[in-house]
Amino acid sequence: MITKKKHKIIIADKSKFIFFIILVSTIFIITIVAFLAAGSVRGRNETDFMEVHIVSGDTLWDIAVTYNPGRKDIRKLVYDIMKTNNINNGIVFEGQIIKVPLY
Repeated sequence: MITKKKHKIIIADKSKFIFFIILVSTIFIITIVAFLAAGSVRGRNETDFMEVHIVSGDTLWDIAVTYNPGRKDIRKLVYDIMKTNNINNGIVFEGQIIKVPLY
């Protein structure tokens, strides 16, 4: 019967080996975090908004309540609508078309 010799791995410089293990572990963790972060970050595109036609009597608050039933702070959504549509004074006009961010 043929027997194989077992090879022992000898670490000549333990401090270099520990540094190598820490370096490889850090690179691995950074890579995993980067992939997870890339999956959670999305850019805004047309599918993230709904176009709303303003009718007489509409306010930004009413629109925010209608398109955000309890999921986000209404004040934040009103702010986002104003920012998205470059509305500075909070006034919308009949016939105006605005984009409402969908969350």
